[in-house]
Amino acid sequence: MKRTLALITALLTLMLSLAGCGTGRDALSRIAGALELDLDGAKIEADRDSHGGFHGDGTRFVIIDCAECDIAAQLEGNAHWKRTPVEGNIAVLFYGGEGRSPVLTEDFDGERPYEPLFPMIENGYYYFFDRHDNARDPYSDASVLSRASFNFTAALYDCDTQTLYFCRFDT
Repeated sequence: MKRTLALITALLTLMLSLAGCGTGRDALSRIAGALELDLDGAKIEADRDSHGGFHGDGTRFVIIDCAECDIAAQLEGNAHWKRTPVEGNIAVLFYGGEGRSPVLTEDFDGERPYEPLFPMIENGYYYFFDRHDNARDPYSDASVLSRASFNFTAALYDCDTQTLYFCRFDT
């Protein structure tokens, strides 16, 4: 019985380690699809995910080095990416304002409570896609702050450092 249990444990460990191979490429592929970008040559610098709680709520935040791919050229002609500075309700989500703390903060992992997750970027682009059931136009931020819950994808690209910040937020 002990031998069988040890064999099962060893097989499960091997399967889990093999399943983990290539997850960086898979993650980049999913992020590229979500953001309408080609991320060939990009490298994930950091990937934090708190999803898995009640109804899959959580925050996924990924920092991607894009020095080996030409993201800026892709963003220039993409109507869904806007030039910084971040404006409107998206600015409130990212950095706070109108008497509100930022919605996207480091608080999701307890590292830096209430610090904005996204850095302030002067030379770059931002993206917003509202995945909420009540969203009439998923690329509009018009009603995002009037809801009790959030489900959106947001991103910020820094042209100077060639860094892409990706966030999937679900409450």
